[in-house]
Amino acid sequence: LFILPDLRPGGAQRVTLNYANTLSSSTNCNVFLCIIDAFGPLRKEIGNDVKIIDLHCTRTRNSFLLLYNVLLSVGPDYCFSSLNRTNILVLLLSLMPRINMKCIIREPNMPRKNTEYSRVNLFLSRILYPRAENIIAQHPLMKDELVDMLKVEVNKVQVVFNPLDISRLDIANTDCRNPFEKNNKIKNIVYVGRISHQKGVDKLIKAFSIANPDLLNKTILH
Repeated sequence: LFILPDLRPGGAQRVTLNYANTLSSSTNCNVFLCIIDAFGPLRKEIGNDVKIIDLHCTRTRNSFLLLYNVLLSVGPDYCFSSLNRTNILVLLLSLMPRINMKCIIREPNMPRKNTEYSRVNLFLSRILYPRAENIIAQHPLMKDELVDMLKVEVNKVQVVFNPLDISRLDIANTDCRNPFEKNNKIKNIVYVGRISHQKGVDKLIKAFSIANPDLLNKTILH
């Protein structure tokens, strides 16, 4: 059972859909995708073999009983979540009566930069994250922070880079145009993502400000 808060075009949503679609198409597993509020354009990217459950709930915190009933009905062996607030939710639910599942959670950001970590979330994460069967980190430094900050056993945290849907990229590349002029003397570096503190775009800009002047003259940062 995969858990998502919504189907908006975010990194955690795309990673979860890639995992769910691949697992449903390449194995005999029954794959369920439970969405707290199935609003967003990514619905069209859900594979045909993935069974969708929409809780029609506008807030994650209000979905506890609804998701508990889903877990009782589906009885999953594994539950996967990829955002801090849903990670806390599924780990809490794993403590409930008649729930017997292993939780695999993914941390989408560096914990010390994660804007979802309020004092309450940090407190709950420190208590609940060690109960997960496995935790996916995107980078060795993220793994180190999880172990240090949330006191998770080091052997529970696995570094797994974000998966890509190659077939989807191939289709997108059939009718696309390079927006940059072809110039062998200039390098274009493109940042893709939202502008927020946890993404560290400010550090990228500062790094360029102290770079070799010869490099600066040959590079455009977008």
